[in-house]
Amino acid sequence: GSGSLGPPTLQAGLSSGVGSAGGSNMPQGPLSHAQARGLVPHHAIAPPLREDHHAPLIEESSTAKKQHSLLGRFFLRQYSEAFADRAELACRAAVCVVAMAAPLVLPPDALPEKFALWQAKGYYTKNTPLMFLYILDLTLGQTMANALSGLFGSSVAFGVSKLLLFAIPGGVMMDTAWYLVGAVCILAALLVWGVLWLNFGMTGRIFFLFTFAFHFMDFLNPSMTDCYVGETCGPRYGELASAGIAALLAVLCTVFPTPFVASRKARASAREGVASLSRAWMDLASHFCGNHQPDYRQERLVADLRKAQQMLEQLDSYLVHAYYEFSCLRSVRNVRDFLTRVRRTLGESTDRLLCVWNTCMQEAYGQAHLESITRLWPDVHRVLAESNRLLLHSTDI
Repeated sequence: GSGSLGPPTLQAGLSSGVGSAGGSNMPQGPLSHAQARGLVPHHAIAPPLREDHHAPLIEESSTAKKQHSLLGRFFLRQYSEAFADRAELACRAAVCVVAMAAPLVLPPDALPEKFALWQAKGYYTKNTPLMFLYILDLTLGQTMANALSGLFGSSVAFGVSKLLLFAIPGGVMMDTAWYLVGAVCILAALLVWGVLWLNFGMTGRIFFLFTFAFHFMDFLNPSMTDCYVGETCGPRYGELASAGIAALLAVLCTVFPTPFVASRKARASAREGVASLSRAWMDLASHFCGNHQPDYRQERLVADLRKAQQMLEQLDSYLVHAYYEFSCLRSVRNVRDFLTRVRRTLGESTDRLLCVWNTCMQEAYGQAHLESITRLWPDVHRVLAESNRLLLHSTDI
C-alpha cells in the first residue's frame, strides 16, 4: 500500500522479469534504475532459471483457488477466513442456544410429561445451555477437548460431593461437632486450591467449581431439603448426563452443516507461514547479494517475521487440537504427524533467517563480496525458489 515492495535489489529483480527471454545470465535491454546506481550486480537482477522462470516464486496453491460455497460467501469467507469462522460459529451457537432454551421457557403443559421427569432428575436443566456455551469452540478438536475437560471436572466434583456425604451422612447439622465442620472446610479449600494450581483445562476448572460450590453449599446447609422423591440428598447422576448432553450438542454444532476441522486450519496456517517466510528469505537474499548495502525499509521484513511467528503459534494450537479429531484413524494421524514435521522445519527456517539477517548487517559489501556473490546468486535464488515450492506442496499433502 506504500508503493514499495521491499529492498531495492528485490524490487529491481521483480521489475526486470526475473530473467531474459533467451534464458541467459545477462539481462537484455537497458539497465534498471537500481543497476545504474550500482546497487546490484547483473546476476542479482536476472538469475538464470529453468524454462518456467516466468512463474511467480510464491505460487498459489490449488486449495486456495477453490470456489467458496454459498454459505461461505454469505459469511464473507472470500475476504477473511477468520471473520467467517467466528461469524458462522456465532450464528450456529445462537440457533442452538435458542433451541435448547425453548423447553425451559415453554409452559409445562406444552411439554411431554417424560421431559418434566427428566428435568426433575437433573438430566436437562437450565445449566445445560450454559455448559454448552462453555464447551463450544472454533474447531472440532478444541470442542472435544473442552468436552472431555468439562466432563472430567464435573465427575471430580460429583465424586468429592459423594465422599463428603458418605463421611457425614445428611450433611452438616445443627448438632455437628465444630471440628468436623472446620476439617471439612479446610479440605474443601485445599481441594479448590489444588484444582486451580494443577494444570487442569479451563473448562474443567469452571465445571468443577460451579458444580462443587453448589453441592458444598447444600452440604453445609442444615435445612437442606431439595431432594427428589425416592432419592437421597446430594449430587445426582443426572448432572453428569446433563454435562454429557451439552458436550454432545456442542460437538454436533461444530460438525453440521460443515465441520470446523483443526487439521484443515493447521494446513492454512502452515501455508501462510510458508508464504511469509519465503518472502522474508527473498528479501534478505536479494539484499545480501547486492554490491552495496542499500537503505531499504525493514518494516516489511519485520511484518513478515511477526506474521510468520503468529502463524506458527496458531499452527501449534491447531496441531494440539487435531489430536482429538479422529486420532484413532491412521490417515488422520499421518496428516497430523506430517504437519508437525512441517512445523519443525518452519521453526528451523525462522532461526536460520535471523542468523542471515545478522550476517547482512555485518557485511562490508566490498570487491571480494561482489566477485563471490555474483557467482553464487543464481544458485541461492534457485534454492530459495525450490524450497518455497516444496514447502507449499507439503502443506497440501
